[in-house]
Amino acid sequence: MRAVPGQHPRASWLVVDDPVYVVELRTARGQEAEHWRLEDVDDVTEVLDWVAARRRGRLATIAVELTDHQGSTLVPLVRLGGAASLRSA
Repeated sequence: MRAVPGQHPRASWLVVDDPVYVVELRTARGQEAEHWRLEDVDDVTEVLDWVAARRRGRLATIAVELTDHQGSTLVPLVRLGGAASLRSA
């Protein structure tokens, strides 16, 4: 990884007042996944703690759901693999 200071001149911040997080928990490829929508979340660390308590070695994907006049879009934030520690990801 390479860290470069500053913000891209064309970039802008999008502030989501009441974010909804979507979590997918999966044991292996091809198996049916559990999907959860987490609402009324104080901050993303609450989502990380929720996932850590329920993963039990499963693969986890966390996304934020953005909704506008065109519909909903999921923006993936992090994918956590199998037995790896949540805090080390």
